[in-house]
Amino acid sequence: LMGTQVRTRTENKAPFSLTGDINGDYRDQEFIPGTYTLKATPFSERNAQGSPGIELMINFTVINGTPTQQTQFGDLSLDPTYEMSVYPVPADQEIFIDMKFFEQGVYEAELFDVAGRTMISQKLVYDEVTGKRFSLDTQSLAAGVYMLRIAGQRYQGWKKVSIRR
Repeated sequence: LMGTQVRTRTENKAPFSLTGDINGDYRDQEFIPGTYTLKATPFSERNAQGSPGIELMINFTVINGTPTQQTQFGDLSLDPTYEMSVYPVPADQEIFIDMKFFEQGVYEAELFDVAGRTMISQKLVYDEVTGKRFSLDTQSLAAGVYMLRIAGQRYQGWKKVSIRR
């Protein structure tokens, strides 16, 4: 890991993790907001020995502890005039999103899985008619942890969502 924080780790057994794991139980990592490059290099022998294989590099930005690739937006979680709540925690059949004190307008709700794939994408129209409370149907999702991004013309915000079955 290169960037705002620097970290090097050698893993010999899958699943591979920057922070390490004990039988698939990953250790936590607190990232300082900033820009990062994560580089993974496979080797032909254990402990980074032998011939190196093809490197994989991923560039990302951390804003308020949440990774994102779109840094041109203001972060809603840093602005006290905006308040977004997501419930129930954990969710089952659907999640509700309350967007208190938001500006009226069109927002995009996207729910990402841990691999960064978009699992749900839905437009939210916040006006005096439709209001500021929305729901997303989560019945088709597997149990797990997801990241919800709400993005508008000028702002975006992130929330962690847990789904149980």
